[in-house]
Amino acid sequence: MKATFLILVLLVTASFCFGIIQFNLGADLAGNHHTKIKYMIDNPSYDDYTDEDDYEVAMGISPAIEYMLRHEGFLYGLGAEYQVQRDGTFKDEDGNPDKNKIGIIPIYGVVRYQFDSAVGINPELIGQAGYNFFTADDDYKFDGTLKGGLYWGIGAGLAIRKNYILQVMYKTNYGLHEGRAYDATAGYFDYENRVTNSQINISFG
Repeated sequence: MKATFLILVLLVTASFCFGIIQFNLGADLAGNHHTKIKYMIDNPSYDDYTDEDDYEVAMGISPAIEYMLRHEGFLYGLGAEYQVQRDGTFKDEDGNPDKNKIGIIPIYGVVRYQFDSAVGINPELIGQAGYNFFTADDDYKFDGTLKGGLYWGIGAGLAIRKNYILQVMYKTNYGLHEGRAYDATAGYFDYENRVTNSQINISFG
Protein backbone atom coordinates (compact mmCIF):
# COMPACT_ATOMS: atom_id res chain seq x y z
CA MET A 1 0.00 0.00 0.00
CA LYS A 2 2.86 2.42 0.76
CA ALA A 3 4.37 1.74 -2.67
CA THR A 4 1.02 2.41 -4.35
CA PHE A 5 0.59 5.69 -2.47
CA LEU A 6 4.12 6.80 -3.44
CA ILE A 7 3.44 6.07 -7.10
CA LEU A 8 0.23 8.12 -6.99
CA VAL A 9 2.09 11.06 -5.41
CA LEU A 10 4.78 10.89 -8.10
CA LEU A 11 2.17 10.81 -10.85
CA VAL A 12 0.36 13.84 -9.50
CA THR A 13 3.63 15.76 -9.05
CA ALA A 14 4.84 14.93 -12.55
CA SER A 15 1.57 16.06 -14.12
CA PHE A 16 2.26 19.64 -13.11
CA CYS A 17 5.58 19.51 -14.98
CA PHE A 18 4.55 17.90 -18.26
CA GLY A 19 2.17 15.30 -19.61
CA ILE A 20 -1.47 14.51 -18.92
CA ILE A 21 -3.05 13.23 -15.74
CA GLN A 22 -6.40 11.46 -15.79
CA PHE A 23 -8.67 10.42 -12.93
CA ASN A 24 -11.18 7.63 -13.60
CA LEU A 25 -14.05 6.26 -11.58
CA GLY A 26 -15.04 2.82 -12.79
CA ALA A 27 -17.78 0.31 -12.11
CA ASP A 28 -16.83 -3.38 -12.35
CA LEU A 29 -19.69 -5.61 -13.45
CA ALA A 30 -20.14 -8.97 -11.76
CA GLY A 31 -17.01 -10.96 -12.56
CA ASN A 32 -15.60 -14.48 -12.61
CA HIS A 33 -13.11 -15.76 -10.02
CA HIS A 34 -11.41 -18.94 -11.23
CA THR A 35 -9.37 -21.02 -8.78
CA LYS A 36 -7.01 -23.91 -9.53
CA ILE A 37 -5.88 -25.45 -6.24
CA LYS A 38 -3.12 -28.03 -5.98
CA TYR A 39 -3.21 -30.06 -2.73
CA MET A 40 0.10 -31.63 -1.64
CA ILE A 41 -0.62 -34.13 1.15
CA ASP A 42 2.00 -35.29 3.64
CA ASN A 43 0.26 -38.62 4.28
CA PRO A 44 1.69 -41.20 1.80
CA SER A 45 -1.66 -43.02 1.77
CA TYR A 46 -3.17 -40.11 -0.17
CA ASP A 47 -2.21 -38.80 -3.60
CA ASP A 48 -1.77 -35.13 -4.42
CA TYR A 49 -4.64 -33.76 -6.48
CA THR A 50 -5.87 -30.58 -8.19
CA ASP A 51 -9.32 -28.98 -7.93
CA GLU A 52 -10.73 -26.21 -10.16
CA ASP A 53 -13.78 -24.01 -9.54
CA ASP A 54 -15.44 -20.85 -10.85
CA TYR A 55 -17.13 -18.35 -8.55
CA GLU A 56 -19.09 -15.16 -9.11
CA VAL A 57 -17.79 -11.89 -7.69
CA ALA A 58 -20.22 -9.02 -7.04
CA MET A 59 -20.11 -5.60 -8.69
CA GLY A 60 -17.67 -3.05 -7.26
CA ILE A 61 -16.10 0.36 -7.84
CA SER A 62 -12.54 1.02 -9.06
CA PRO A 63 -11.00 4.51 -8.87
CA ALA A 64 -7.86 4.93 -10.97
CA ILE A 65 -5.24 7.50 -11.91
CA GLU A 66 -3.09 7.58 -15.06
CA TYR A 67 -0.19 9.76 -16.15
CA MET A 68 0.43 9.90 -19.89
CA LEU A 69 2.46 11.53 -22.62
CA ARG A 70 1.10 12.23 -26.09
CA HIS A 71 2.77 11.50 -29.43
CA GLU A 72 0.59 12.14 -32.47
CA GLY A 73 -2.43 9.87 -32.02
CA PHE A 74 -0.87 7.83 -29.20
CA LEU A 75 -1.11 8.33 -25.45
CA TYR A 76 1.21 6.22 -23.30
CA GLY A 77 2.21 6.17 -19.67
CA LEU A 78 1.59 4.60 -16.26
CA GLY A 79 -1.48 3.99 -14.15
CA ALA A 80 -2.69 2.60 -10.84
CA GLU A 81 -6.15 1.36 -9.86
CA TYR A 82 -7.83 0.20 -6.68
CA GLN A 83 -10.51 -2.43 -7.20
CA VAL A 84 -12.23 -1.82 -3.87
CA GLN A 85 -12.92 -5.04 -1.95
CA ARG A 86 -16.17 -6.65 -3.05
CA ASP A 87 -18.18 -9.74 -2.09
CA GLY A 88 -17.70 -13.16 -3.58
CA THR A 89 -19.27 -16.51 -2.72
CA PHE A 90 -16.51 -19.11 -2.35
CA LYS A 91 -16.07 -22.27 -0.24
CA ASP A 92 -14.99 -22.62 3.36
CA GLU A 93 -12.60 -25.33 4.60
CA ASP A 94 -15.50 -27.84 4.65
CA GLY A 95 -16.59 -27.10 1.08
CA ASN A 96 -19.69 -25.12 2.09
CA PRO A 97 -20.65 -21.77 0.45
CA ASP A 98 -19.03 -18.84 2.25
CA LYS A 99 -19.12 -15.11 1.48
CA ASN A 100 -15.72 -13.36 1.50
CA LYS A 101 -14.31 -10.08 0.26
CA ILE A 102 -11.50 -9.67 -2.27
CA GLY A 103 -9.76 -6.63 -3.72
CA ILE A 104 -7.04 -6.00 -6.30
CA ILE A 105 -4.56 -3.15 -6.88
CA PRO A 106 -3.04 -3.14 -10.39
CA ILE A 107 -0.07 -0.94 -11.36
CA TYR A 108 0.33 -0.91 -15.11
CA GLY A 109 1.62 0.61 -18.30
CA VAL A 110 -1.05 1.94 -20.64
CA VAL A 111 -1.16 2.68 -24.38
CA ARG A 112 -4.12 4.40 -26.04
CA TYR A 113 -4.59 5.25 -29.70
CA GLN A 114 -7.13 7.97 -30.52
CA PHE A 115 -8.65 8.26 -33.98
CA ASP A 116 -9.12 11.68 -35.54
CA SER A 117 -12.64 13.09 -35.59
CA ALA A 118 -14.15 16.41 -36.69
CA VAL A 119 -17.01 16.31 -34.19
CA GLY A 120 -15.06 16.53 -30.94
CA ILE A 121 -15.56 12.86 -30.01
CA ASN A 122 -12.53 10.67 -30.68
CA PRO A 123 -12.83 6.86 -30.56
CA GLU A 124 -9.83 5.10 -29.04
CA LEU A 125 -8.34 1.66 -28.48
CA ILE A 126 -6.76 0.85 -25.10
CA GLY A 127 -4.21 -1.67 -23.88
CA GLN A 128 -2.92 -2.09 -20.32
CA ALA A 129 -0.42 -4.52 -18.78
CA GLY A 130 1.38 -4.69 -15.45
CA TYR A 131 1.43 -6.24 -11.99
CA ASN A 132 -1.37 -6.42 -9.42
CA PHE A 133 -1.47 -6.85 -5.65
CA PHE A 134 -4.13 -9.24 -4.33
CA THR A 135 -6.03 -8.53 -1.09
CA ALA A 136 -8.79 -10.41 0.76
CA ASP A 137 -10.39 -10.72 4.18
CA ASP A 138 -9.14 -13.21 6.78
CA ASP A 139 -11.82 -15.81 5.99
CA TYR A 140 -10.65 -16.00 2.38
CA LYS A 141 -6.96 -16.20 3.32
CA PHE A 142 -7.61 -18.99 5.86
CA ASP A 143 -4.17 -18.54 7.53
CA GLY A 144 -2.52 -18.59 4.10
CA THR A 145 -0.64 -15.86 2.25
CA LEU A 146 -1.61 -13.91 -0.85
CA LYS A 147 0.72 -12.90 -3.67
CA GLY A 148 0.03 -10.77 -6.71
CA GLY A 149 0.62 -11.53 -10.36
CA LEU A 150 0.21 -10.40 -13.94
CA TYR A 151 -2.49 -7.91 -14.90
CA TRP A 152 -3.76 -7.08 -18.39
CA GLY A 153 -6.70 -5.24 -19.87
CA ILE A 154 -8.01 -4.37 -23.34
CA GLY A 155 -10.85 -2.13 -24.37
CA ALA A 156 -12.15 0.89 -26.24
CA GLY A 157 -13.32 4.36 -25.35
CA LEU A 158 -14.51 7.78 -26.43
CA ALA A 159 -12.51 10.94 -25.75
CA ILE A 160 -15.05 13.76 -25.52
CA ARG A 161 -13.73 17.24 -26.42
CA LYS A 162 -10.31 16.18 -25.05
CA ASN A 163 -11.53 16.79 -21.49
CA TYR A 164 -13.56 13.66 -20.67
CA ILE A 165 -13.21 9.98 -21.38
CA LEU A 166 -15.65 7.07 -21.38
CA GLN A 167 -14.04 3.61 -21.45
CA VAL A 168 -15.15 -0.02 -21.51
CA MET A 169 -12.45 -2.52 -20.55
CA TYR A 170 -12.11 -6.27 -20.13
CA LYS A 171 -9.62 -6.85 -17.30
CA THR A 172 -7.91 -9.98 -15.99
CA ASN A 173 -5.91 -10.22 -12.75
CA TYR A 174 -3.78 -13.16 -11.59
CA GLY A 175 -2.79 -14.03 -8.03
CA LEU A 176 -1.53 -16.81 -5.80
CA HIS A 177 -2.99 -18.03 -2.50
CA GLU A 178 -0.88 -20.61 -0.69
CA GLY A 179 -0.52 -22.06 2.77
CA ARG A 180 -0.65 -25.14 4.98
CA ALA A 181 -3.71 -26.71 6.60
CA TYR A 182 -4.89 -29.83 8.42
CA ASP A 183 -7.56 -32.36 7.53
CA ALA A 184 -8.88 -34.77 10.19
CA THR A 185 -8.67 -37.70 7.75
CA ALA A 186 -5.62 -37.05 5.55
CA GLY A 187 -3.55 -35.02 8.01
CA TYR A 188 -1.40 -32.01 7.10
CA PHE A 189 -1.22 -30.74 3.54
CA ASP A 190 0.12 -27.75 1.59
CA TYR A 191 -2.09 -25.98 -0.92
CA GLU A 192 -1.28 -23.69 -3.84
CA ASN A 193 -4.23 -21.82 -5.34
CA ARG A 194 -3.66 -20.02 -8.65
CA VAL A 195 -6.36 -17.36 -9.00
CA THR A 196 -7.65 -15.71 -12.18
CA ASN A 197 -10.12 -12.86 -11.65
CA SER A 198 -11.85 -11.34 -14.71
CA GLN A 199 -14.47 -8.63 -15.12
CA ILE A 200 -15.80 -5.93 -17.45
CA ASN A 201 -15.15 -2.36 -16.28
CA ILE A 202 -17.02 0.78 -17.37
CA SER A 203 -15.33 4.04 -16.32
CA PHE A 204 -15.65 7.78 -16.73
CA GLY A 205 -12.72 10.15 -16.37
